Amino acid sequence: MSVRSLFESVIYAGLERPGQKDDPLWISNRPLRYRILPWVAMGLPCIAMAVGFDLAAARARSAALHSEAAQIPNLTVAQPSTLSPKLQVIEAGVNQDGTLLEGQVRNNTGQVIRLGKLSFDLNDETGTLVGTAGAAVANVAPGAVATFRAPITAPNARIGIVTDISVN
Repeated sequence: MSVRSLFESVIYAGLERPGQKDDPLWISNRPLRYRILPWVAMGLPCIAMAVGFDLAAARARSAALHSEAAQIPNLTVAQPSTLSPKLQVIEAGVNQDGTLLEGQVRNNTGQVIRLGKLSFDLNDETGTLVGTAGAAVANVAPGAVATFRAPITAPNARIGIVTDISVN
């Protein structure tokens, strides 16, 4: 008895070795289904884990976007046209220095507006409220456009959102 046959008899104790005993290429000569089975058995769990991780990452991204959306105020809520039909803010913005809120309003009535007061919320570039500002326009003729300017003391103000318009 050779060392090899002794070794194989210990390894395959009581088992019959797959394939023919005398065929040195018994692993290569197996039927296709036996050659593919180990790859499928190892590959399917890997694919399932990859898909699961991708779905988990997509859920995390979605949750992050929803939480960010909840923190940033809806900037379209206070549209100038819905605040006062008499005095409409045409444009408003913070200058590049962040020290001045300026813009234009239009008188939509057939009468002179003696005094119009505008209130603004000031937000930074992420949408976080950093302060408020107020501006006024006086003696705006019917259908005319007037310019307003208001100093800003809030740090990092980049966005002005109209919150109130009152006309006297």
